[in-house]
This record gives sequence, C-alpha cells and structure tokens, in this order.
Amino acid sequence: MYIKPYFRNFLTCFSLLLLSFCCGIAKTYCQETPSPTPEKSVIGRADQLPAHNYRVSGSVADLLTDEARFDALAGELESDLRADLEKYSIQDAATLKSYYNTLSLLALRKGDFDSALDYQERRRHLIDKPGPKFVTGIFERAWVAAKQSSGNDFKKSFGNALQKELNAIPFAQSQEDLKQLKSTFDLLSPNFIFGLAKNTIESTIQNNQISRAKAQAQDSVHRSGNSAVER
Repeated sequence: MYIKPYFRNFLTCFSLLLLSFCCGIAKTYCQETPSPTPEKSVIGRADQLPAHNYRVSGSVADLLTDEARFDALAGELESDLRADLEKYSIQDAATLKSYYNTLSLLALRKGDFDSALDYQERRRHLIDKPGPKFVTGIFERAWVAAKQSSGNDFKKSFGNALQKELNAIPFAQSQEDLKQLKSTFDLLSPNFIFGLAKNTIESTIQNNQISRAKAQAQDSVHRSGNSAVER
C-alpha cells in the first residue's frame, strides 16, 4: 500500500517512527525474509536431463497387474520427476508437458485430486493451439468429478461429467482434436492396452531396466488400463 508522506514539522514523530523501524520492523523483516533460492540449471533439450533408469523384473503385463511392483516403480518415477523440476529450469515444452502429465496421472492414481488437476492446468498453459488446449485435462477433470460425486454409479457419473466438459468446448475450434480423442477412447480395452504395452515397452527393456521415458509411458498405460476396466 502506498502512503503519501506528509513532510511538515513533525520531526519528533518522524524520529520515533524511524527508531521503531530500525529496532523493530527491520528485525522482523530480516527474520521473515527467506534465504535466496539457488539458481536452477537451464535445460533446453530433453537429452540434457539425467538419464533415470528403473529396475524391473518379469514382463510388462506382470508389472501392470502387480500393484506392489507398480507402486514401487511409480514411487521412484515420481521422486525423480519432482527432483528434476526442483533442480532444473526445463525450457523444452514437450518435456515439461510430459512431466506434468505423468505427475498428474500418478497423483490421480493416489487420490490426490487437487495435485492431479493442478498439473493438468500447468500442462494446458504450455499449449498454444486452441484445439489441444481446450481438450487437455477434460478426462482428468471428469474422472475427479465422478470420484467425488455422491452417486454409486461411477460409469454414469463419469459419463455425465465428461459430457459436461465436452459441452463447454467450442466445437469449431476443436473438432479434429475431439474426433481423435473419441477414436482413442473407443479403442480402450484391457487387451488393447496390454498389447500396446508389450509392443512399445517390453521390447525396449534391457538388463531388467527401463528408461524414464518408458517408465512414464508405463504409467500412462497403467492408467489407461484401469480406465478401460472401469468403463
């Protein structure tokens, strides 16, 4: 707040005010001022980030169906993604969007709905084109709305919530993205998801390890598989 100074003949008051500031306010200010945040290293390309790898055993299908195994992988992945965001200033939009999307899905899986939606909103702000920007996050918002609804029929609640999200999107600016979204959603089934995982991820496992990018894909596949089962 800006207070206009009145410089008249109040030297006594001014002296007292100055003394109060020096002895009290300045001390409080120094106590509450946080330490400077260390400057983050700027990352311009995805290949400049640390190459995180994760140990896995068995097949991708085993990993997708064994909750304990998947929880362990998800925990390591989340920890690494958060650490990278804390340490690095990632300028590559595609990489940053992938980080936010994965963290959103991990939060959604744990029931941390506020964080899940927050990460989707961050991801949405990185998108320039109107179509993709409008459709980003609609699935997650509908999912959260259905989970938080008082009804017992999740499928019905999710359908209603998703329809509400779709009705709010300008069709003329998003029709191609909406068509693609519908085509993808129509394909979802447990068999399709497991087949996709086997073809795109299992062949890349080397020495019982998968890369960060493949672990992120694994999380996305796991979320899609659960979605297909609950549909």
